Amino acid sequence: MKLGIIVTSYNNKSVLNDCLDSVINLRNKNSKIQFFVVVVDDCSADDSVALIHQYKKEKKIDVFQRNMENKGVSYSRNQGLLFCKDTDYVTFLDADDTVNQEFLKISEKTLWADLILCNFSYFDTQTGLKKEEKFFTCEKDISEIEMVDYVSKYYTQPNKYSLLTTCWAKFYKTTALLQKNKIFFN
Repeated sequence: MKLGIIVTSYNNKSVLNDCLDSVINLRNKNSKIQFFVVVVDDCSADDSVALIHQYKKEKKIDVFQRNMENKGVSYSRNQGLLFCKDTDYVTFLDADDTVNQEFLKISEKTLWADLILCNFSYFDTQTGLKKEEKFFTCEKDISEIEMVDYVSKYYTQPNKYSLLTTCWAKFYKTTALLQKNKIFFN
């Protein structure tokens, strides 16, 4: 399996190193997956570009794209996606995200879906405490009725039911995103 990891960055030098190192650690510890790492910088004004150049020079990332003007995270993700057209799946990270080994446990199974959702944890910036987001307690197929029910809950409590509002912690089948209609971020 070939997994495209798209990292977007804008003035994130202070956290970018942790993000890229977490991706490199995955690459070094998992021989079942071929990684294709793309970093798209959105015209940063800090020293992010020098740091990314160093990772590229050391062959720790495969592609470095720098926007010549600030175009936003959606544009940057779309640029990264275009570089990943030869991957089986893609996933997205912001420069302040890190990944751990749990994230790739899904790769030990046969991947067949167009979208694979993963649970994740994050640090609440107000409390400084780690919180976990668990959409499901086990692997499952979601029926149409369950999806409609979930979307209905999302409309009433979007901060609580955020399964589909984030692009991270998910594996997307690349061909599903890039076929006829090309599904891009707006």
